[in-house]
Amino acid sequence: MAPVPRLAAIALAACCGGLLGACHSPSEDFDRFLEATGDMRSATSAVYSSTPADIGGNWFVNVSLAGFQIGLRMKFVPAQATPPSTMKVEIWTSSQTIDVDTPVVSTTSDIDATGRFTLKAQPLLLPVGSIKNFNLAINADVIFDCYTQSMDEWCGGASGKIIEPDVGLTLDGSTLGAARDPNGTKTVMDVSPRCPASATTQ
Repeated sequence: MAPVPRLAAIALAACCGGLLGACHSPSEDFDRFLEATGDMRSATSAVYSSTPADIGGNWFVNVSLAGFQIGLRMKFVPAQATPPSTMKVEIWTSSQTIDVDTPVVSTTSDIDATGRFTLKAQPLLLPVGSIKNFNLAINADVIFDCYTQSMDEWCGGASGKIIEPDVGLTLDGSTLGAARDPNGTKTVMDVSPRCPASATTQ
């Protein structure tokens, strides 16, 4: 959970012009953020163990995306409970409500017999306010490589790039964790943004 206080401090320093001087432009804010969070990014991705399970239903997903900590809500509707199967996937921001608001991504994914699946969010549009205390919208192409841990948990890594702001930043080495959330009450404080150490195989 370390990225949250650092991100808040960076954002507040950029936005509080009345206390610290003139406000910076969005591009300057973003450049400062990238410099301050460089040690949170990695060029490598781990491979994790996976197990087949019924993962249909609603989820809260905590993503550490190139230093950004982002909460997403997802709904999975598999064609059949037991993998392999194809499922419909819808994605909302953490401030939205599943089945009430319009999802930011609607896609499909194939779950293989081991419980592994790939989600392609192309594009993933995150409006201003999606990142706490950071006044900047993000447009990214993201591929989530996911590994089922149980009926109530899956996790994995992410790759891709941020399209806007155009800073040439790749998302390789990003991580995510997901917990079943039937009531839509979970937050980033409840879910780790990475797989458990026991799941790492490489």
